[in-house]
Amino acid sequence: MKKLKLEVTEQDILDGVKKNSACCPIALAVKRAFPDWQEVEVSDDGIKVLDGFNTTWLTGDDHIDNLVSFMDRFDNSRTVGPFTVEVTFEEEEREPLDWDY
Repeated sequence: MKKLKLEVTEQDILDGVKKNSACCPIALAVKRAFPDWQEVEVSDDGIKVLDGFNTTWLTGDDHIDNLVSFMDRFDNSRTVGPFTVEVTFEEEEREPLDWDY
């Protein structure tokens, strides 16, 4: 299990790209917290992390719904603000999706 303190800042919101799972404010916060991870993508299913040649899915049922709600508001140009959330994730192996590299 990994514990992540995600701090989504005003700068993440300004730099975030709507409807882009690799550049949304949450993905930017995860990349800042773990700069060694080569790729981070956020979806309704969780957070996908590419570390070297390994793909890991990080999920945390207690907060994923809140993160998905934030993404939906951001993607639809609704007002969002900075927030910090501490989330415990379990690493989970999954089948690659069509957007896996």
